[in-house]
Amino acid sequence: MFKKLSNKNLLIIIALLGAIVLIINYLDSTKSNRTFREELVSIDSSAVTQILLYPKATQHEEVKLEKISDLWQVTLANGNKASVPIDRIQGLIMELQRIKPMRLAATKRSSWADFKTDSSGSRVKVMEGETTTLDIIVGRFDFNQQARSATSFVRLYDDSSVYAVDGFLELSFNQGHDSFRDKELIRTTASTIMQINFVYPDSAFSIVKNNDKWLLDDLELDSTAVATYLNTLANTSGNQFVDDADPSFTSSATYSLRVETMDAGTITIDAYIDSVSSIVNSSQNPESYFDGSVNNLVKSLFVGSAKFITSR
Repeated sequence: MFKKLSNKNLLIIIALLGAIVLIINYLDSTKSNRTFREELVSIDSSAVTQILLYPKATQHEEVKLEKISDLWQVTLANGNKASVPIDRIQGLIMELQRIKPMRLAATKRSSWADFKTDSSGSRVKVMEGETTTLDIIVGRFDFNQQARSATSFVRLYDDSSVYAVDGFLELSFNQGHDSFRDKELIRTTASTIMQINFVYPDSAFSIVKNNDKWLLDDLELDSTAVATYLNTLANTSGNQFVDDADPSFTSSATYSLRVETMDAGTITIDAYIDSVSSIVNSSQNPESYFDGSVNNLVKSLFVGSAKFITSR
């Protein structure tokens, strides 16, 4: 009797333990499902009015991108505003919309520092009117040399979980104010340029396209040299902005180019030069002034006529 009772009790205990294990597994599964988010980003690209960045590049000082009417602007460190090309904004929004969790990397706060999703990460906030529709921390990324792919780590600001996602997100969002500004000096294509007038303090000359030939007065120019220059000109951008230029210094150009095109009309590029500095500005991007010494900007644009003449 005692033996039968013991076996019966043993079976009951085993059954109870089995039920407990099933319940624990179910609860763990439910908890895991609650922890893992299948979607992190849900924003309406047409409704976005502000993108606020707090990147490492600025020691986490705010970089404010704001839509005013139909144009985007960035607020500079000195409080002034500068235009932002729409493709830069579209690129940021597309990067955010592509964020899809691949796996859960961590769930505890103690792991944030390992993935740079703590205060060392780059915070990104997206506003649609007065509503914050995204608040996320972009952390470090790992690069897989063999697969030539990258995995980034992100965390929603009000969540403890860190997710692994595809892409080089830090490269897009760890950027300062100037990286979002319009750096193009000229927007045209080499094939549409018909004439360039070079105006210098002590001289001036023009090169003119006549059918398939380029001429300086009646002199036929070296076609390869002209083509090389035109391709450089048509793809010229500034590198370093000058935001504190003295208006009296930029009131009268030292060197000027007048570029006649079929698609964009006349484009003017001016250089302001003295013994200590040089600044370049164009009619296609009039609000931006660039340091003419960086990447030899002045020297590459303002050349002499000898550059185009074939030596014999």
